[in-house]
Amino acid sequence: MPKKPPPDFVAPMQASSVKEPFDSPDWIFETKLDGYRAIAVIDSTGKARLWSRNHLPLETKFPMAAAAVTQLELRSTIFDGEIVALDKDGIPRFQLLQQWQKRPTAPVVFFLYRKGKLRYFGHSGTGFSEKGLAEAIDRLRAFFTNKPPVKNRTNSHKK
Repeated sequence: MPKKPPPDFVAPMQASSVKEPFDSPDWIFETKLDGYRAIAVIDSTGKARLWSRNHLPLETKFPMAAAAVTQLELRSTIFDGEIVALDKDGIPRFQLLQQWQKRPTAPVVFFLYRKGKLRYFGHSGTGFSEKGLAEAIDRLRAFFTNKPPVKNRTNSHKK
């Protein structure tokens, strides 16, 4: 089967409203992060682009995030995540992210969502839409363990 190149952009998954909160072992819940939603698209040559949820370029606003994605040395990969600025306790603060664009003082991190529209990963061109969520999470965890420049920090979730 020939390898499929990833698309140039994938719209991020949007949150949906429910009437009341619920808990279920059949669902995975991730913490809401307060930052800029970002789609990282790495083409077949390894060139990484960062896009906002509205398909606006983010590389000039957050060059360190684009550089970190490029350093992963991946091809044909798309990640859905959130760019956040962390306070001294490691808590994402949107105000720090806004201030960072004028005066960088807080560390900026690109968190990857483990669910959603992660469609491609690595050289194979195999879409995650064809894989189970548990397998996708396992592959991401294995890939990012101890891989600079990524720090493997688990975004709290339940399954």
